[in-house]
Amino acid sequence: MKPGTLLRFDIQPRMSRRRFGLWSAACVAGSATNPLGVAAAGQQEQLICDPDFQRGFQLLRPEPGKKVPCGIVRGPDSRPVVWNLAQWSSRFPFDDSTPVTRTDCGARQPENAARRVRFGDPEGILTLAVDTGVEYGDRLRRKNQPWVHLLVSQRFDSQPALGQLSKLRLTLSGKLVRSVAVRMNQDPGIHAAQCLMFITVQNLVEGNPGFGDLLWFGIPIYDNRTREMRTYAAQDFAGSGKFIFTPAPEPPARPNIHDGDWSHLDLDLLPRIRDGVNLARDRGHLRDLDDVDAYRVTGMNLGWEMPGTYDVEIQIQGLRLLAVH
Repeated sequence: MKPGTLLRFDIQPRMSRRRFGLWSAACVAGSATNPLGVAAAGQQEQLICDPDFQRGFQLLRPEPGKKVPCGIVRGPDSRPVVWNLAQWSSRFPFDDSTPVTRTDCGARQPENAARRVRFGDPEGILTLAVDTGVEYGDRLRRKNQPWVHLLVSQRFDSQPALGQLSKLRLTLSGKLVRSVAVRMNQDPGIHAAQCLMFITVQNLVEGNPGFGDLLWFGIPIYDNRTREMRTYAAQDFAGSGKFIFTPAPEPPARPNIHDGDWSHLDLDLLPRIRDGVNLARDRGHLRDLDDVDAYRVTGMNLGWEMPGTYDVEIQIQGLRLLAVH
């Protein structure tokens, strides 16, 4: 491993690689004929719909790479759900038969032996908990074996081009409630617990040879193997073949999420996304669209990817992605 690279696994830890076809179809469906569009200077818009997780989730079956609904868990807000809850490779997925508890504060909580999600409370906190000791059983996950995911995702209704924006501001607070190794002698090259957010940046210029091509832009939130995140940039060899760019947050989250307190990110992603697009092009990806500013911000996912055997829980609050024109 080269110095300065983020620790990764035998397969780069991106569930969304397996969903490349799903994301492409969804994002292409929202394409625009004008690659840059028109927006007034100073206009601001929140790209994430239902950022406080009040409406609920469409549950997806656990088969990797497939977007097959298997139920809906509704929240206190009765409007249609906009979030998916992905459960790739789980032996204990939620479905319509999963019991949902209502707490005293009005939150909803689906739960089974291996996973728990809590959402819909007045403070807008999302809790994601997974016990891969239950998921994997008595054996450690083997190299090249699929790993367990618990992720929330959505496609943005508004998909601004980079050239429309003066800033793309992400704010996010996270609190690590628990991260406990359930099995000993785990190999950090294969086994880990990671919570990440990824944003898709895509070519939606109809008629262009690269129409639908994309970059995975990552924001690391937690990795049990390191307290200080470092930049990672490479092709995804485990599914989509697309370029992954995960820069170290600048400034880093503070306080450090490993210490168990609320940790806060406040980042302008736009310069680093442009860096990622340029780097992908320099390395032979995204070759069919010369104008970096024509790429659009199309969707996101956030949550646990669990190649290792750990019992983990994280809380997310204040998730905002503000497009400033």
